[in-house]
Amino acid sequence: MPIYRCLILGENFPVLDDRGRSLIGFYTTRYTEAVDEREAESQALAELRQDDWLQSLKEPVVPEDPEARVVFEEIVEVEGTGSGGSGFTFFPMNENSAD
Repeated sequence: MPIYRCLILGENFPVLDDRGRSLIGFYTTRYTEAVDEREAESQALAELRQDDWLQSLKEPVVPEDPEARVVFEEIVEVEGTGSGGSGFTFFPMNENSAD
């Protein structure tokens, strides 16, 4: 079965840090064995939903916050075993940016 690399962007996740409450975004890569791109996306999303860090976000959503979302920026079939891809790269969300 083919291996797919999924590049995923997360936006507007509320967190508490040393500056108080803020919104962050992240990039992450997940590798999954799947029949096609659609199944790869579904499996990668299911894996993200089980992630301990994402599950730990208990900060209540504020009505004025933009909706947290996950976007698959790229899904590509790759050669090999597709090792790695369990971490995150975080960035602060710019409150003045346009969608």
